[in-house]
Amino acid sequence: MLWFLSETTEIAQFASLMPAVNPTKQFLNYPTKEIGSYAADLSKLASQGIPLPQTYCLPISTLKLIAKHNHLDEKVQQLIGTTNLNSNTELDKVVKEIQKLILHQAFPNNVSRKILKLYHDNFESDFIRLTASPIDGQPVDYKREDNIQGDANMMESILKLWARNIDPSDLKRNNLYPVAIIIQAQFQPAASGYAYSMDINTGDKSRLTIQAVYGVFDSNQSLNKCDHFFIDRRSWRVVDQHIASKKKALIRSTDLLESQKVSRDLQNKPTLNKQQLIQLAVLINKIKLQYTNQILVHWELIDGQFLITKIKPYFFEPEQKNLTAQLQLLLVGQSLTPGFIHGNCQLIKKQKDLDNLNPASIAVVKSLNKDHQKLLHLCSGIICEEAVNSQPLLNRVRHYKLPVIIHAKSALKTLSNNQSIIMDASAGKVYSPSAAKKNQKNQSKINLFLAINDSNEVDNKVAQLAQGVGLIRSEHYFIKENKHPQRIISTEREIFIETVSKSLINLYHQFYHFGKKTPLITYRSCNLETNQLMKLGSGDVYEQEENNPFLGFRGGIRAINQTNFLKLELDILSKTNSKIDKPINYLLPFIRSSFELQQLWTMIEKLVQSPVYQPPLWIQLNTPENLLNIDQYLTTPLGAICVNIRSIHALMHGIDPGMSDLAEQYTLNTRLLKPLLLKFIETVRDCDQEIELYFIFSEFNQELIEFSIEHHLQGLIARPQLIEKFNNYLLE
Repeated sequence: MLWFLSETTEIAQFASLMPAVNPTKQFLNYPTKEIGSYAADLSKLASQGIPLPQTYCLPISTLKLIAKHNHLDEKVQQLIGTTNLNSNTELDKVVKEIQKLILHQAFPNNVSRKILKLYHDNFESDFIRLTASPIDGQPVDYKREDNIQGDANMMESILKLWARNIDPSDLKRNNLYPVAIIIQAQFQPAASGYAYSMDINTGDKSRLTIQAVYGVFDSNQSLNKCDHFFIDRRSWRVVDQHIASKKKALIRSTDLLESQKVSRDLQNKPTLNKQQLIQLAVLINKIKLQYTNQILVHWELIDGQFLITKIKPYFFEPEQKNLTAQLQLLLVGQSLTPGFIHGNCQLIKKQKDLDNLNPASIAVVKSLNKDHQKLLHLCSGIICEEAVNSQPLLNRVRHYKLPVIIHAKSALKTLSNNQSIIMDASAGKVYSPSAAKKNQKNQSKINLFLAINDSNEVDNKVAQLAQGVGLIRSEHYFIKENKHPQRIISTEREIFIETVSKSLINLYHQFYHFGKKTPLITYRSCNLETNQLMKLGSGDVYEQEENNPFLGFRGGIRAINQTNFLKLELDILSKTNSKIDKPINYLLPFIRSSFELQQLWTMIEKLVQSPVYQPPLWIQLNTPENLLNIDQYLTTPLGAICVNIRSIHALMHGIDPGMSDLAEQYTLNTRLLKPLLLKFIETVRDCDQEIELYFIFSEFNQELIEFSIEHHLQGLIARPQLIEKFNNYLLE
């Protein structure tokens, strides 16, 4: 690993000590405030002989030189001077302005020459990855830009990654340089995957787990179609293995991954041979010795040699569905930091309780404040009735990776001293080790989800029956404002984003409160027809009346041609997802072709500023073409596909689904629908992606419900009144 610095007066002392390029192990000689914590971690690994890709570091001093060349500090101070830092709306707005300033910077000649020389000397024939290396010492899941090729692409990506790491907390600390930039080589691996320092099925620490695929391992596409190997770290023997059928492999292409077929003779063979497995297991064990916590390691096999590309903490979490089936739920709160612990709890109500604290117990407090610092060092976990009232304490909780649950109401009354409990901090739940009482009727064989216009439709009763909101119609937000979307964008964009985001966050917490579970929520993109949009305030300014609006300018084609509207919805979801634990999905309705979907996916990737908060992409199938050509849609990364049964059935009969009186004269023709739906399900299940499937119902149909159960769909989506009827049928 190498790194370089550009000289300025400000960093003269560093420049005099350091040549332009230094090898990895020498990183340890330089301050973290220059290279960041990730660079320091990589250097420690290199000093232990852990094989890493060729790596360089762009330090803070170089970023400061770029900023100085563009007068960035002065421009930012002008923006901050007119901003109320106590207003979240103003803060978010100024952050976006500063990110734009960073993105539009020019590189000074002396910096660009060195970067370009570095690239052409070392990376020209390869791809590269850029990774953020934080200088504030906080452990994070480092943000990255992958599959970069070309010097211009690299220069642009450096600024992009810098901008992505600016957030409101940096402005309050007057910090424009939160990260250094790590530059690493990326190759076309023969195989790659994840490795864990424990058995991820049982939690057995005497075993290692290795997951492997041919080509590039991608967490979204590879986890459910990879080989699993379990190695005993005492005897270095492969004690168990599960070989997947690997029909396709991912390869790197500029800014993305492409799929290619695996030769038939390799599809059902182990990705790694026994010798390679043992070699990798020994390497993972060597890395584990550097850490006190369990670890997840990203690895690649390049020209017969293993390279380590990433290391992060790993917390063992049993499957939630198995946990709830076996244990009695005592408390529900909100996850602050993950972890899974079995131990005795100790109630902390007074100072004497702190003095008599038993080491390794699970502390239960009203709120965590500066008087409770002792708990961070002695307890194995903490449960709070309220929250953490000290920012420094919150930082330490995250630094120590201490499992903490907050907002666990009545915890001090529900739990007692020395009570044995199981704390699943990742889910925000507390269980009793004793078995749950099974006094319920037969459970539904398929999950139910609500289709709603507004959170007012969610009450305690339906929240108990449903697993979440499969579809919230965003049209309601625009109708309530009585303004055309373009009018909102031009006059009150930020206010609207704040309003809708708060509404979605409230829906999330409302459902969580009623249902006592983390809900799935899906936001459907505005699906108003042209003539409906005309009826909104200023609608006649932006729209022209259509004779057949159902099949007119709507859905995917409107989003492609009105990028500012697509950006509005993505900003709403990014803001919302930054505030909740489980991201809200983005459902695109009325996509007329796979080409439209590919265009939208490309636009979404460019418009979302932070991939961390990018919403999982869902699509709604509305036309027979969608079903007939579904294989063409599967080249785009998708989280789920929802089939609008009513829309497809009506169009098969040449009827506008919006004409309810006419559409209702044609009862659902299941004999016609089922073969088409079955072919659709089989095609999706046979693709390389793990895509969830849902049916959207507008009426009760017993035959299609049974069909959904038989073919293991993830859920049925319907309005609240139908959900009750569905549930009663499933319980019979």
